[in-house]
Amino acid sequence: SEGLVIGVDPDKERIKIAQQKYQGDHFGNRLQFLEGSSENFPEGNYDIIFSNHVVHWIEDKGALFKKVCENLSPGGRFAFVAVTGPSPIDVVIHQLLGERRARAIL
Repeated sequence: SEGLVIGVDPDKERIKIAQQKYQGDHFGNRLQFLEGSSENFPEGNYDIIFSNHVVHWIEDKGALFKKVCENLSPGGRFAFVAVTGPSPIDVVIHQLLGERRARAIL
């Protein structure tokens, strides 16, 4: 397929890790990593914008969604994963220790 994938992260070390992990991968020169955040990602005309475990940290979600919509191509999609409940480890602790004891620990 012909497309450009741009990974954006505010942490230089994570960018370095991603570059090393995907160096020489099947993406070739269609994969770029940029330092930035979900609030200041490069303006463009994107078919898909995907956010993994970031949206719940953004204070002004309205401004974020507006920026995303302004940068989506017609028919483009925004997909995101956000924390909305107990973390998986919380669930495991509750199951292993029982509800009452787990609440005392957490």
